[in-house]
Amino acid sequence: MEKIETEFKFIVEKPNIDTMRNEHGFSESEITQIYLNDSNRTHRVRKRVYSDGRVEYTENTKLRISGLSSIENEREIDENEFLALAKAIENGAKPLRKTRRTLEFLGKIFEFDFYEEWQSTCIMEVELESESEKFEFPPFVKIIKNVTGERKYSNHSMAHNFPEES
Repeated sequence: MEKIETEFKFIVEKPNIDTMRNEHGFSESEITQIYLNDSNRTHRVRKRVYSDGRVEYTENTKLRISGLSSIENEREIDENEFLALAKAIENGAKPLRKTRRTLEFLGKIFEFDFYEEWQSTCIMEVELESESEKFEFPPFVKIIKNVTGERKYSNHSMAHNFPEES
């Protein structure tokens, strides 16, 4: 399914997980993303294990159309296809592993990606309908830096060269 994705990305202080669990729409999952050789776009496969034990496999491509937006295609795949595609991992890339904690605040979905490599910070993303849409942060979020459009904080770049913690 093709869609245009518009998202803002921030480095934030790791929020208290118990506080997050009390928020509307909280969910938690373990994600492994593998970036594949593709010269025309960002191409990855993902394994996502939800806290209830459900496992989801997807293939995703993104073509950047601005600093905030990209055309995204995503489809569900099975484990065998995931494993077969994962063999074409991009040269120099490593599987990117993270714990994603998601919640809803004022009608927007906020995704917090926790990485083993960082002790006190994580990345928070919020997807919007347009680049000019206004939104509010959950009150417990402490923004350290807006990294929207900064290539070194894209998951694709982080699979090649994980940045130092801010």
